[in-house]
Amino acid sequence: MTHCFSLTLVASASALALLVLARTSFAEPGADKAGTGQPTQTLARYPVDEAELKRLEDQRPHVADLLERAESEAIAGRPTEALGLLDEAVKEFPFSPLVNRRKCQVLTMLGRRVEAADSCRAAVEASPTPLALRAMIRAYLEGGPSLSASDLHQALIFATTEQNRRPMGLWGYALLSQIAERIGDEAMLEYCAAELLRVAPDDAATRHVLALLRPRWWVTGAWLAIVAAILGTLGHIVWSAFRKVRGRSTSAVLAGVLALATAAAPSSARADTSPPAPSAIVTPRKPPQTDEEKAEEAKKWTINDDDPASNIPGEGLRNRNPLAFANWLGDVADRGAKASKLGDHDKAIKYFKALAIAVPDSAPPFAKLCEEYEALGRREDGITACALALLREGVRLDDYDRYLRLVVGRPGRLSDKDLATLLDVVDHVRKDPDAGELPAERLTCDIGIKTQDAKYLGECSAMLSKAAPNDPKAIAYQWSLAMVDHRYDEAWHIIARAKAAGYKDDSIAEMEGATKSELQRRHMFIMLAAASIALLLAAAVIITLIVRRRRSGSPPSPPRQATPAIS
Repeated sequence: MTHCFSLTLVASASALALLVLARTSFAEPGADKAGTGQPTQTLARYPVDEAELKRLEDQRPHVADLLERAESEAIAGRPTEALGLLDEAVKEFPFSPLVNRRKCQVLTMLGRRVEAADSCRAAVEASPTPLALRAMIRAYLEGGPSLSASDLHQALIFATTEQNRRPMGLWGYALLSQIAERIGDEAMLEYCAAELLRVAPDDAATRHVLALLRPRWWVTGAWLAIVAAILGTLGHIVWSAFRKVRGRSTSAVLAGVLALATAAAPSSARADTSPPAPSAIVTPRKPPQTDEEKAEEAKKWTINDDDPASNIPGEGLRNRNPLAFANWLGDVADRGAKASKLGDHDKAIKYFKALAIAVPDSAPPFAKLCEEYEALGRREDGITACALALLREGVRLDDYDRYLRLVVGRPGRLSDKDLATLLDVVDHVRKDPDAGELPAERLTCDIGIKTQDAKYLGECSAMLSKAAPNDPKAIAYQWSLAMVDHRYDEAWHIIARAKAAGYKDDSIAEMEGATKSELQRRHMFIMLAAASIALLLAAAVIITLIVRRRRSGSPPSPPRQATPAIS
């Protein structure tokens, strides 16, 4: 009998091991593929992609050819070659959402998370479609060997934003299910499955989530193995008892079989005489939390609205529950955004300061602080916050723009130190392979407008005008260059172009007013200069006449003597 119990325990242990394997295999299904260069992302084209490709074929045929070749390389398992083609396509035409999204996907395959997120961000800015958001979330989840709390937080922000924007659409729940699959949150995945069944029961995303929740074949096999082991053991017990008591009465045999069967099952009415289970089979479970422990745990995640920085979760608590920490970050960011939207920028600053303390290596909290300081008119504080954002991971082109805007907005002339700092910023943007050339040229033109220096305005305005002739900023830079060079006729022609391009009426009025004012000052200067010259000439003529008269005139007559009076 001991031998048959050993067989049962071995079979049960094997089955339980399979169950544990099935449970843990769900934890991070994409983690083994992240950053390996394998094409884990789909490169299928959706109708919106086909429309974008058709537009590229009509307007930018070379870019369309580079895109199709890059897709072929990526599908063939050569993401490095695909990236080279996409770099060339983005350099030639940086405003295509499809090209930027494909570049994001290829960078994700290569495990270059930061660069992938930047490319996806460019795709979202060009066209905020759910496809671009999905690629962005995959960049955060799969673009590297590990997943940090900050990356999870960013992914959750994008997913919940889409969910709140379209509560009856499938994409928000599909994006959340993607996060749940990555971190192994089965409860979150079940919630997404229920919502997807409600809004889109026949969609491929719904079928994918249901397939993830469906028990694997080895799970069913493990349960069958356990049942088979139990039935085999009971059968062996019955057969052994039958052989031993073959000569006994039928009632005695039945009584023995029932007794043995009862002994094989656990009973709360008597002591358990079965052999102790090995520790490898039964893992002691942590006792459930009491209400007091749950309340104490909840306090650690509570946000103090009066002083959010006073209750930031510690490092150990974050590591034990990264999803809760990501939710905490998201809640703080949401409250800060809500306060900012309501115009309470001082309160928003408190929330974003707490985020900056919680994730000091992330640029977005400092960038948000910069925005709030700018809204309050606290220029110097904003410049400091923006400068800190530029030194951290996750910095965006908007952060460079805002920093430069704040610095050049200072009254008076730029100091040599500020000018050197701004030129360093422009050089950094120019060297960024994902930024392209145009953002650096825009920043250079902004410096040129502040310094009124044609040296900075000339080349950048020409490049921007060539890339996008009717772009409002390109027209404004050309007008500024004409004004700096005192080419007022050309300035008027540029204003006419701005009107034809649909420029804003108030902006056109501002340009016309500035041009008229400059012309009036110019005319006044010319008139004053002419009057001054005329006065100088008149004074010279008068002085010359006086001098000549004195030189050519007769000597003065002697004074008359006095005639005596006649008495």
